[in-house]
Amino acid sequence: MEQNNDKGRFEMIDNNSDKDAIILELETKIGNMKSEYETKISDMKKVAHEREFYHALEREVAGASGRNFKAVCALLDMNSLTISEDGGIEGFADQIEKLRESDSYLFYGADEPKVVIGNVGSFPRKTVSDKKKNPWSKEGFSLTEQGRILRNEPEKAKRLMVLAGEYNK
Repeated sequence: MEQNNDKGRFEMIDNNSDKDAIILELETKIGNMKSEYETKISDMKKVAHEREFYHALEREVAGASGRNFKAVCALLDMNSLTISEDGGIEGFADQIEKLRESDSYLFYGADEPKVVIGNVGSFPRKTVSDKKKNPWSKEGFSLTEQGRILRNEPEKAKRLMVLAGEYNK
């Protein structure tokens, strides 16, 4: 709408100096709009890069058998981590090994089974790693808890039975 108004103003003026002033004004407007759009695009790229970094970090922590993403990240030096071209995190392996030595409670052990319960992907999910929490295992056997889980959460019951080795399809 404003563009048509400027065009009408331009056609009505016969004096060349006035035309030059309008042209200069329009070029300035175009330059301002262009810089605004370039800033917005730059901001969007920055947000996309941060999101990509976060998801790559989330995958790396899960791959390192981290129990709690936020707790592990709180102890990492985030400024020294960068995303690589292959989607991994550079500098992560060194830091995670040091963290494994100093704070091993943040990671699942090699002998601990891990069952994922909930959504797959980058969404938060609960894990069952303690056999004592599994009412189908010898260590945590409980008929009452088995009945409650079977009645309220049949999918979880199947996973726990598989984990305990009690489920035959």
